[in-house]
Amino acid sequence: MTYWGTEGYSQKLATLIIFGRCDEPFELDTARVSAYERRRQMKSKIRKQIKAIMCLSGLALFFVGAVVYAEMPKGAYMEGRDSKVGVILAHGQGLDPDSQVVGPLRKTINEELGFHTLSLQMPVIPGKPNPEKFQEYASTLPEAYKTIQAGIDFLKKEKGVERIYLMGYSMGGRMTTGFLAQNPVAV
Repeated sequence: MTYWGTEGYSQKLATLIIFGRCDEPFELDTARVSAYERRRQMKSKIRKQIKAIMCLSGLALFFVGAVVYAEMPKGAYMEGRDSKVGVILAHGQGLDPDSQVVGPLRKTINEELGFHTLSLQMPVIPGKPNPEKFQEYASTLPEAYKTIQAGIDFLKKEKGVERIYLMGYSMGGRMTTGFLAQNPVAV
């Protein structure tokens, strides 16, 4: 006789075992096996199925836990209209993401072309911008490159952007150019 694990309390457990192997019956010779032995064998099979489910659940959690999300870096973002294109803008020396050239350019690109636009908050050295400070910005380049990479990751992973253009104004142009020189395949 073939048993499917549907007797008494086993029926409830068997219906909970979705990923287990409930579809595979096991054979018992009812003439030689007592009711106690049938229950013991069914309990053993159910335990194995529960262990398999727990293992699969652990693997599922491992893979779900491995999903990487990208946080939006500091700056100003505008959502694109069903576009797979994004533009990252970097401001000039002593400025911010919504200043002078970069702010109006970001808004116009978004409104006219429908692209995702992200104007990043680049590193700023305090004080009035001047040619002497220009050399001091060399120490901020590693931070600037991390900020640009974070912007790329955000647009690709969170917004589904496939093509990204980098634009920079003044010092932002130097930062984006330096980033591309060190990371030619990043965009």
